[in-house]
This record gives sequence, structure tokens and C-alpha cells, in this order.
Amino acid sequence: MLGTVACKSGCDSYDVFVDFLEVGALAIQQPFTFNSEVFASREAEVVKILKKYHDGDATATMKAFGQMLGCVTMALEERVADFLGQTYMMAEFGNNDRGQFFTPDCIAQTMAKMTLHDGMDAIIKDRGYITISDPACGGGVTLIASVAHMKELGYNINKQVCIYAQDIDGKCANMTFIQLALLGVPAVVATGNTLTMEIRRQAFTPMWSMYGFSTKEDRRMREVAEPKPEPTPAFTVVDCDARPTEEVIKECYTSIQQLELF
Repeated sequence: MLGTVACKSGCDSYDVFVDFLEVGALAIQQPFTFNSEVFASREAEVVKILKKYHDGDATATMKAFGQMLGCVTMALEERVADFLGQTYMMAEFGNNDRGQFFTPDCIAQTMAKMTLHDGMDAIIKDRGYITISDPACGGGVTLIASVAHMKELGYNINKQVCIYAQDIDGKCANMTFIQLALLGVPAVVATGNTLTMEIRRQAFTPMWSMYGFSTKEDRRMREVAEPKPEPTPAFTVVDCDARPTEEVIKECYTSIQQLELF
């Protein structure tokens, strides 16, 4: 389908793929865009991109891109994996000149299983969800693997995980956004330089808005900035004249096998 659009329009397949990602990301955001000026600017950007194809017939191009987005949706329903990242590499878009090589899915799965452990239960019980961050997300393979692992463990990925993703490349950020959005994961995906703290654009998935994660995260950040004071320990009355018995001393020496620091 990607090749068909490229052939009919005379455009390079890489450009078609990049435009599809941009249109797809904007289309997903529009239903949750309540600022009229932002809404109008996004609509204008979509129309501008679509008119590059099918001799300016925006409707035909939108239909083709819609079918492509449907293919991504069905692929993610079949298997929770980085479908767009795999497509990008199979089409040889990530060549040496662009310096992009996406992490294999099997490695991302291993990393997710090593990172996400039983400690999640305590965090989710206390806060209701965990946060995961990837400052160089690429197509989102490590984040998607984490989501897949949480789903396998029985967690609700619509409510019990919150994701922060960022990449300096806009098309990579769009790949991550589209896939996390279609998987129903609350996430904010930024385009920008993580090292310089520069953010050029942010996109919020539908589940982020539906479940009020902006409010939840604002509250969590305030709690981090203003931690609760530690409770004053209760005083313990100690008998200063008391001495350990020989049995206690013997037990201490036999139980300690090496120097213990903590």
C-alpha cells in the first residue's frame, strides 16, 4: 500500500511514510483538541500534506492513509510489538546515512522483563499506576515491550501505566505516539533534544486525556517537590545497666559470617 501511493503520486516511499506518520498522529489528536486555533492549524497542515498526492485529491489520499492506519491497528491487535519500527527497517529507511538502527524486539522484551518486577505492585497499590520514561524512544520498541509485559502480567495498560517518551526525530516520535495511542496507553510523546531539554512539540494520547493524567501527574510532581515529613520516631526506654547474656553474644558471633555494612 505504501508503494502504491508512492507510484501513483511519483513521490519517494520514504516521503510517503513520513507524511503518513504526520497525518496519522494529527488525526488521532484532533478529537481531543479543544483549542480552536490549534484545531484549525492542524486541519490546515493535514490538507497541505494530502494535496501532495493523487493530483491534489485530498479525499483519495486520506482514504489511502486511513487504510494504512487500519493495517497498523490490526497488526497491534494481533501482536503488541513495534510494527512501525519493523516496517521502517524492513523498507530500509533506517540506513547508514541517517544513522538509525532500531532495537530488535527480542532485546526490548528482555529489557522489559528485567526492569519491570514485583515492585510494581507496591507502587500501583499506593499511587494507582507506574510511570515509564524513554528519552530516546525511536519507534517506541522498548516502551511497547514494557506495555506488552505488563499486559501479560494482568495489569490494565489503560489506567495502570503512564508513559513519557521523547525523540529528537519527529517521525520517530510520531511512530511512538501512533502505536501507544492505538494500544490505548496514557502517554505524552515529545519531539525534542533530551540533552539540552529542548521540546519542540508534545502530543498526548487519547487515554492520557480520558483518564485525567495531567491532573494525576501534577499532583504527583507536587508530592515529589514537597515530600511528606517523616514521622518522629517513638522513644524507647533502654536499661543502661543491662548486659547481654553469654547465649546472646555466642549467637551474634555464630550468625555473622562476614562484615555487614547495612
